[in-house]
Amino acid sequence: IITEHSIPLVWANVVNLSLSLSLALSRSPSDLNECDSSPCGQECANIYGSYQCYCRQGFYLKEDGHTCEDIDECSQSIGNLCVFQCVNIPGSYQCACPPNGYTMSTTGHTCRGTD
Repeated sequence: IITEHSIPLVWANVVNLSLSLSLALSRSPSDLNECDSSPCGQECANIYGSYQCYCRQGFYLKEDGHTCEDIDECSQSIGNLCVFQCVNIPGSYQCACPPNGYTMSTTGHTCRGTD
């Protein structure tokens, strides 16, 4: 329902949209894609006039803003991720069981004996 109080709000949105379109059209269509030169360790997002590096799941962006480092879930977990042994792998972790007499359960976190 449009009232006399909502008309200024609608008009403000139209003005903002018009201004945004004008700014977008006035930009140079030849924005340099800095990501083409692969400045990031993993992923790159081209932003008008710049770029932003980001990392895949299981990694974090180091202070240099370009390099991704693996998160060691096994050493950083508050609780136990695995009953027997946690093995860090790039971007994730896996649980392991003792080599003899045990197999991994269907949960992937606990071991069960093979009698």
